[in-house]
Amino acid sequence: MTSQIYIVLVLTFLINLITTLSYSVRIVGIRTGRIAISFALFNILVLVSRTANGFPGAIAAKTVENDINMAFSVI
Repeated sequence: MTSQIYIVLVLTFLINLITTLSYSVRIVGIRTGRIAISFALFNILVLVSRTANGFPGAIAAKTVENDINMAFSVI
């Protein structure tokens, strides 16, 4: 696999980790009584993770296009 595929795998792992941890922030906020702070932090983390979902797709699309171009240049 190319290095771009590894980058996509790492980014996907980090995005899913941030999403999972953002839900734990809500639980901790309820247990500690700081609900407003936990909701604000949750919204920031979710916004970052959902925005970041576009980057691995673009990197993967570039890799696929390069492979297609290389296949047609060989023929």
